[in-house]
Amino acid sequence: MTTHQRLFALVGLFAIGVVSPLAAQAPPPSWVEMFDQGEVDPNLKGISTPRGIKLEIVAEGVAVGQPLAIAFGEHAGMLILQAKTRRSPEQLVELRDAAANGKFGMSGIVMRDLEGYTSLLVDDGWFYFAGKGQVIRRRAMDGQLAETALAAADAKQGPPTNVSPDRKWIEQTLIRGLSDKSADQTGGLAQGLDGALYLAIGGTVNRAESWDRSKATILGSGAIFRFRPDGSKMQEFARGFAIPTGSPAQDAVGNFFQADKLSSGSRLVHVLEGGDYGWRADIDPPRLDRPGTLPAMLQSASLTANSALVCRGRAFPKQLQGVLLAADAQSAVVQAHVIALEGNTFAARQQFHLLRGERDSFGPSVLTMGPEGAIYLVASHPAGNRILRLTWSGTKSTPAIETPVLAKYELPAPLSPADCLALAQDKSKPAAERAAALGWACRQWDNKVLDACLAIFEDENADLMRLAADALGDHLPDDAETQQRLADTMQHKLLQGPLPVRRSLYIALGKLGTRLDTTPEWIFEATSVTPDVHANRYLFDAHVRAAEMPKGWATELLLGNLEVALFDANPEPQERDRLKKFVTATAEQMRTRELANFLDKSIKGEKDYFSKLDAPLQARLLAAYQNVLVDPPVHADAVAQWLEKHPSPAPEVLLATWQTLGKVGTSKPEMTTALVKPLLASGKLDAALRPSVIAALERHRDPAKRGEIDALIESVKRASEKQ
Repeated sequence: MTTHQRLFALVGLFAIGVVSPLAAQAPPPSWVEMFDQGEVDPNLKGISTPRGIKLEIVAEGVAVGQPLAIAFGEHAGMLILQAKTRRSPEQLVELRDAAANGKFGMSGIVMRDLEGYTSLLVDDGWFYFAGKGQVIRRRAMDGQLAETALAAADAKQGPPTNVSPDRKWIEQTLIRGLSDKSADQTGGLAQGLDGALYLAIGGTVNRAESWDRSKATILGSGAIFRFRPDGSKMQEFARGFAIPTGSPAQDAVGNFFQADKLSSGSRLVHVLEGGDYGWRADIDPPRLDRPGTLPAMLQSASLTANSALVCRGRAFPKQLQGVLLAADAQSAVVQAHVIALEGNTFAARQQFHLLRGERDSFGPSVLTMGPEGAIYLVASHPAGNRILRLTWSGTKSTPAIETPVLAKYELPAPLSPADCLALAQDKSKPAAERAAALGWACRQWDNKVLDACLAIFEDENADLMRLAADALGDHLPDDAETQQRLADTMQHKLLQGPLPVRRSLYIALGKLGTRLDTTPEWIFEATSVTPDVHANRYLFDAHVRAAEMPKGWATELLLGNLEVALFDANPEPQERDRLKKFVTATAEQMRTRELANFLDKSIKGEKDYFSKLDAPLQARLLAAYQNVLVDPPVHADAVAQWLEKHPSPAPEVLLATWQTLGKVGTSKPEMTTALVKPLLASGKLDAALRPSVIAALERHRDPAKRGEIDALIESVKRASEKQ
């Protein structure tokens, strides 16, 4: 197949379906009958839940303090990262249930030097903290471990390591370069089934860098980052969040959800790898439906979520399994959403209040799941913060579930790697058990795990297939023979696999392409001509994410399509039009420097592809340039040069040109000023153009000097006022 023939096969890939956020109101399930928990415990009067929910106060008062995060340590201890108060600094305290009766009291202060840290996660003996622009981890002093870690750090084969002055802790700095503004520390840390860590963080400047030099820069919005437990393999997972609140919430089969606060209300997002969820700091009012973005699963002006959690503990019956919870302190409720898989994402089918109280006496905030399967909730109260424990006491139709108090719960013995692989491939077991086993197996990746993931593609369980695809994309082989083996399997499933699996396969194929010196034919075929990709917003998004990963591929893909559309003798007019729209839609979806490379070449190349497009497509391509938020930033010099050669484009193109120059800018002041002067003389400088023209000039303005830029800004203001 020639390059032109290959690219022409993409003819159908332009129509992107639009999915609107679902309505926030949905009917409650029939089993929900609210009652006041004061009927059971007078101390809980005023808090209503559905019948069957058992609610207990397990800790309160000074011992609880002002919790930022809760985790569970060894020996049934409850760990609370507390915010600074008049009585104490930021600190990590441990609460224990000494009498094994379900009541926790202060055991001791674990750490006090935690100023600025707002997120906590505990795994394999390590305490992870996020804040102050970084992610660190600590564990109790072990001489041999400290010596090994220090040696690895010196050899740059492990994270920077030091031992605390009192020789009580080993500390490692895993990630640097995150936003250190206190207002941005609204998210938190979570752990995936395979042990990878996820960090949700706000802010508009996050230049995350690991000790192993892996980087992920997100500008203009909040984000979720992914990295391994030692901080290595840092990568972007998703972007486009306004104020992500709480840790990412994970269901039993590895899907992630994130609560996100907006200027009005909140939204609950099903987070897909590579997804852009639309919010940008420089767009006011926000446009969450911009081209190239994915919609939230649910958006509500009345919801102001503090955190989210998926109910998946053994302490609850079937009707509560997989329910997505959102704590809303402002409305004094914990909202429950019954969600169901719908194509590549989830839809909220029903909603109800899991807890409801009065605003002056009940303020739910932090939600977390205990190791025994109970839900723990931090809730404000006039007498101080309390921690509530939720389990299931039963109803007439659904028997009680006996859940031991945490102090009496014994963790199950861990499975061996071989047993994990066997369980993961056992089709008779529930998907949740298989998913957990596969995750544990992936923590010790080898060829046996790789073979198991390939085998899982044959058993048709969509959840396990998706997890296997994700795992293969994150553990790519170096040898060509295995790479081809993966490619063959992935291509086959792209043609007939379930939708969520196909999206993961697109991402995995894109990652595989980054390992190769040249982009092979099968990558073009696998990520371009599969059925339905043109009609499915989520698959098209993944197709574009894959296209951006191998260097130079997206540029070749798009320029090749323009070559066919504009100069090839074969296509009919309708086919030419469809190819142009495909190129435009792909560019609008892109986010990396590859987009700027393509636009520069399409504008500056000898064939001047850009000028031969219709005005509406030109305007859309120019607007797409604004999506390239990278570090170091790109410049729109090619745009300025094109406008200089074509000073009288269509009105929508002229507007898009100046909007791009205002947002992206040029590398030299004279490139901008040379365009403003004839614009002033032309009389085309209207009120719609003025803000962007001024923004483009102000990018080069030196406040300490009065000069040509200042004079031009004043001229622009006067010219617009006259019109």
